[in-house]
Amino acid sequence: MNAIRRQPQTMTLIADGTLTKVSGKCVITGEDHSVEVPTDGLKNWQGGMLMQNAMPNVHPDIREFLISGISPKGWEQIFGKGD
Repeated sequence: MNAIRRQPQTMTLIADGTLTKVSGKCVITGEDHSVEVPTDGLKNWQGGMLMQNAMPNVHPDIREFLISGISPKGWEQIFGKGD
């Protein structure tokens, strides 16, 4: 099975260029969701680097939104609240 990379709807460079705000609609809830990630890490991931290597210090919920388009609220809607 091939991984599908969801492309965010908008990307905005923040302040001095070290962070990028990525915004899009959650594919589950349909609600707008935004995250801020290191610009270099985002470029590395878009260039083919594995997400966990490109952004090792970014919270997994944020990485998951970039990969699948599912926000934390969407995951909760699918699987319920964790322990």
